[in-house]
Amino acid sequence: MTVPRGGWDPGEYERLAAIAVAAVARHVAESQSGDVPVGSPAPLPELIQRLELRSLIRDGGLEPERFEPWLERMLEHSVRLHHPAQIDECKREILQKRFEPELPILVIVALA
Repeated sequence: MTVPRGGWDPGEYERLAAIAVAAVARHVAESQSGDVPVGSPAPLPELIQRLELRSLIRDGGLEPERFEPWLERMLEHSVRLHHPAQIDECKREILQKRFEPELPILVIVALA
């Protein structure tokens, strides 16, 4: 198949998508195991620097051989939403909000 000038090679897109799916699946499995910390993202300026986002936007550079290591680094800096501790925290927040007596009053005030 001939790729139009400036076009995207569908085969390369499929390879990169498979890399991304595998990396995210590993990330979720690690998170669900609870063996890694929940984590929290670094401040945005620091994250931009760590992930080299400015140079990637300016110069490119996420060829297939660099994409997977970069994606792994990006996932390392994310919150592990599937981590048991994170899920427990979300449940606590929901239960706390459900039973806060002032919540119905806030809803009525917001609707008024």
